[in-house]
Amino acid sequence: MGSAFKAVFLDIGGTVLETNDASHEVYVEILRWHGYDVTNEDAKVWLDGARRESRRLPSGRNGSDFTISPERERARRDLMVESFLRRAGVENGFNALLEAIYYSWIGTKVFPLYSDASLALRALKEAGLFVAAVSNWESRLPALLASHGIRDYFDLVVSSESEGYAKPGTRLFEVALERTGLAPEQVLYVGDDPESDVRVPESLGMRSVYLQRRPDRPFDHSPRLTSLEPLVSLATAQALIRGRAERGGGEAARFTQLDWVREQLSERLGFDTFPGTLNLRLDESRDVNDWKRLCQQSGVPIDPSPGYCAARCYPVWVEGSVPGAVVVPIVPDYPDDVVEVVAPKSLRATLGLDDGSLVSLAFPGPAAPD
Repeated sequence: MGSAFKAVFLDIGGTVLETNDASHEVYVEILRWHGYDVTNEDAKVWLDGARRESRRLPSGRNGSDFTISPERERARRDLMVESFLRRAGVENGFNALLEAIYYSWIGTKVFPLYSDASLALRALKEAGLFVAAVSNWESRLPALLASHGIRDYFDLVVSSESEGYAKPGTRLFEVALERTGLAPEQVLYVGDDPESDVRVPESLGMRSVYLQRRPDRPFDHSPRLTSLEPLVSLATAQALIRGRAERGGGEAARFTQLDWVREQLSERLGFDTFPGTLNLRLDESRDVNDWKRLCQQSGVPIDPSPGYCAARCYPVWVEGSVPGAVVVPIVPDYPDDVVEVVAPKSLRATLGLDDGSLVSLAFPGPAAPD
């Protein structure tokens, strides 16, 4: 089996670029440069008021079919900036300040780059993956990415205002698929919004990675990352299988703690196993079928002692970040929809798993993860 994915599509705001609202501080710098001595506190008040005023203008987005009018979106932004400058008491150089604020949106300060983004994007490109930005953004998104020095990592940039469609509608994703010529199951989508970046692309047949940048936005999904750093291990996997954690009977745990088994696991996988296994039940046919195909590979053998069965191991990355291995006893009628995972640490404690938690296993190939 080769890599399961040919492409990675990424959301931008909250995923690659920060959207924490400190834009008023940038506007203060611009105002001071043009001779207006203002404070951050005043600028924040003016900006909040300007945003409320702009929201009274109808949006360019149609909520029923998620089409978008770039002209109306621009008019709304115009009103917001003009209102901010009026509240700041700007008279001289109004148009120059207007343009300076617009220009700041494609600089590096209003939407800073996350510290993990550049290296992650480079790793995806070096792995030979097609990388696309698919995001709700204005048409200058390519210029913004270029300002941060990451434009060349993207083979395609699809923004809502350029295409006339917005997430959480499906059409923006469909446009990106059409441009690449890929099937949905060949694409891994990454984003920070449970609806727009997880449920919607998965409804089209993609696999989605939920990027939980903020600890106060938990969401029951897998894979779930808190950083883009492990993304390449998911994107380059020969298979990405999901299952729900459940309690087992303890047989596999006892087997993996036999001295001769532990010695072979340590020698052949490169780590000492934590006592016990994480049992996962595969609910979806896609996962069961992928697991059946993987089981046709030879795996890493565990040679039996007299009176015991042999076993095979398949190295994995659990949730893209924790090394482990699936242990398969070579016994008749072993179920197709159950996998048992060993790791050098408690997976339940490390990943905060309960019974029923959704867990992803990325299979990098027959060799143990480095």
